[in-house]
Amino acid sequence: MEYLLVRSPEKRRVIINDIDTGQHTGEVIEMEGGHHDIRLSGPDDFMPETQSIILQDTTELEPMEVRFAKK
Repeated sequence: MEYLLVRSPEKRRVIINDIDTGQHTGEVIEMEGGHHDIRLSGPDDFMPETQSIILQDTTELEPMEVRFAKK
């Protein structure tokens, strides 16, 4: 398993590969490695809209971090 941490100025739900994970920004998400498209729920007031990542070689204590900023 791999680990992802999505950060945003606001708490938002995390959408991975067009599926709502039920988890929020600021939470470590355990998931399969590989290519994934990450975006946030809610209004389109953040950037970038989507981030494409290759998730590999992470640990729970050292997850891959993805950051979104307000427009």
